[in-house]
Amino acid sequence: MKFKELSSHPLPALTKEMKSRAKGARDQGEWTWNKDELYVADIIDGVLAVTIFRKKGKKIEAEFRHFYDKENYATQRISDNNRLSGSIDTYITRWSPTPLDKSSDNIIRKYIPDAFEQSVYRLNPIEAIWKVEEKIKDSKRDSKYRKIKDKIDERMKCFSDPPEEFYNWIRNELMPAYFFYKHQKGTKQKGYCSSCKRKLTLSNIAHKDKVKCPKCGREIVCYNINKNRNDYIRDESYAIYTDHVIDEGEKAVAERTFNIYQRIEGFKAGDKKFKVECNIYEDLRTFYTLDPKEGLKFKPSADGQGLYVHGSFCNTSDIRWCRYCDYRGNIGTSIGYIYPYNFNELINQIQGLENIDAAVVVAHAKCDLNGIIKALKREPVIENLAKHGKYNLLHYAIYLFNSDMNKYINRNEKSPSKYLGIDKVTFKEMGDLDVHTYCLYKSFEKNYKVDIPLVRQYTSNGIRSSEVLITLLSVNNIEPRKFITYLEKQSKLLHMKVKAVYELYRDYSDMVSDIKMSRTESVVFPRDLQQEHDRVAQIQTDLKYDKENKLLHKRGEILHMLDYSNNNFRIVAFDKADDFLNESAKLSHCVKTYISRCSKGETNIYGIRRADAPDEPYYTLTLSNNAAVTMNLGKHNCQPTDEVKAFVREWQSKCIRKHKEEFIKAIKAMKTA
Repeated sequence: MKFKELSSHPLPALTKEMKSRAKGARDQGEWTWNKDELYVADIIDGVLAVTIFRKKGKKIEAEFRHFYDKENYATQRISDNNRLSGSIDTYITRWSPTPLDKSSDNIIRKYIPDAFEQSVYRLNPIEAIWKVEEKIKDSKRDSKYRKIKDKIDERMKCFSDPPEEFYNWIRNELMPAYFFYKHQKGTKQKGYCSSCKRKLTLSNIAHKDKVKCPKCGREIVCYNINKNRNDYIRDESYAIYTDHVIDEGEKAVAERTFNIYQRIEGFKAGDKKFKVECNIYEDLRTFYTLDPKEGLKFKPSADGQGLYVHGSFCNTSDIRWCRYCDYRGNIGTSIGYIYPYNFNELINQIQGLENIDAAVVVAHAKCDLNGIIKALKREPVIENLAKHGKYNLLHYAIYLFNSDMNKYINRNEKSPSKYLGIDKVTFKEMGDLDVHTYCLYKSFEKNYKVDIPLVRQYTSNGIRSSEVLITLLSVNNIEPRKFITYLEKQSKLLHMKVKAVYELYRDYSDMVSDIKMSRTESVVFPRDLQQEHDRVAQIQTDLKYDKENKLLHKRGEILHMLDYSNNNFRIVAFDKADDFLNESAKLSHCVKTYISRCSKGETNIYGIRRADAPDEPYYTLTLSNNAAVTMNLGKHNCQPTDEVKAFVREWQSKCIRKHKEEFIKAIKAMKTA
């Protein structure tokens, strides 16, 4: 397209008919279209030229001229004759343009008849031009990226499908298996294993406990099917397959990440009707070179790419292997469980790792290839942690991101027990303890004689914050064993979970400190923790608001002259700080912040109660010193119901009107006193 020759042609002259048509352009349909979208089409030297006009006040001026020759397109800006890029929809809306003459429509239809014939929709001429230009754009994009795609496809030829053993490992070892049972009273539960499909009877188990199947030996998750509203369970995970490949003529290491989605259906129907579906998709591929001294190094290609994702290439519908920077979306993760069976062969070529059996580690720790190699070089003791079954600590040891654990481990030690700072006898007893149990045990160890079962008593009940717990025990001078026994007894008495009782005790202990009570045996171990907690809270409130309570009580003698009730409701004045605190807690609003204002005589608070629940907060009313209602709000500051509004109007007419003068006079007298 010779742009200069085309742009030298004179612009179409505006006739009276064209001006009249432009003047009559209106908004169309339910959408408000731009009334300035006007155009004229012509053929110049075999090229379709669309001149786009704008209404500027009362004038109509040509703004752009767009050219299309079935292979390319370009735009001329009239004001300076500059060439612009972009298809026609950049310069005129394709939804509701207005042709300024009768011939423009036919000119476009004759020039690109295929666009109209192939569309299932009724296109307007500008929309038809946009359609064909989109095809040109796609063709140009394909041409632009063909070399990139060809290079990626060529590089991907080094891959073959992983062995069937890899997929079997995912299905039979990596993804969880379950012991499905319906909970019954007693210690024994009957159900079946989803792995071997045999019926089992297991004792002393809880929902989501992990045990070994006595029939097939596989680890299974205990699952009480009464706790699942659906008829399916969905599990997700990542698996990594590592191998040598020949990349661009050189030996390289490839890390391949697979997404796994497992769905178990129909498990409520019994051991013969449930179905397991496991879908495995490869998501990421990364190339490395292997340096015997340093380990792995990222291996980019000539264009700097070494990481590829299976996704939408350059925001198209073309799903394929592409560079991660060309993929518009989440590029996935390289953290997963590494396939163990070919792993030792890979890493034993690296100095310092020749004799390490890392396969026992990677099967139980989520990690990436480079991360596990660096961790093994830094802390080879990780291998022995895995061999001794300390799988729950592996992830933290590899990445060193748990600050509490980092305080206690000895990185220079090769023995796993010394690495954890634990004697050999305890090390054998502890089993596969989690990081919270380990950290709590280490924090206890400094001040108390404790064992692993005792520490597990705490962590199994959700009590994990070691520093807070140690401080609590120290302040109250309690032994850990005696404290957990007390919490469990209170749990049964109060019908609360042990963790909830623990949080209640923490609050109680803080209040005991605030009011400086002597920590006698009866104070440290109250018979009914909830009852004593509430009593101490009342003492704390009375001490904290001692001055305010005296003023509120004195003021209450006046406010109570307006107390009132009928068959449905009652209204009563607040005359102590506890009224405000209780109201604020029950109704979740800020009336407790009014304690000081009310004690100073700035405003007055009344509580509205239902007649059938006279002590339960319902609505809170604010009354000015002139006996005017300024606010009336319920839970979360909700507006009053019609019934409550009617009651307040009755109160104002029958009570306030009667005592108003006396009330205002008494309030003023108190202020001057």
